[in-house]
Amino acid sequence: MIVGVVLAAFAGVYALAAPSRTEGAARAAAATALVVVVLLAQFVQVVPRWRRRRGGWGLAAQAAAAYTGVIAFGTSAGILGFVVGTLLLAGAW
Repeated sequence: MIVGVVLAAFAGVYALAAPSRTEGAARAAAATALVVVVLLAQFVQVVPRWRRRRGGWGLAAQAAAAYTGVIAFGTSAGILGFVVGTLLLAGAW
């Protein structure tokens, strides 16, 4: 539970910073939605009840959402740390 709260707080920083990094409400909402996708994909790796849903789709969706947020919406590159964490948890290294 503590890990989930910490991850959600970390993602909340990016969600709250989205309006200051993007122009317009629609772009800010899209950037925030991408942060939520990245966080949910991370929870699939961390939450024991969700682990049965693991697979290659989670890493691919998380990487696509994170890189889209960084490149298209100017989200801080620190959000890519979620993708690196998933790679480490998946044993991809």
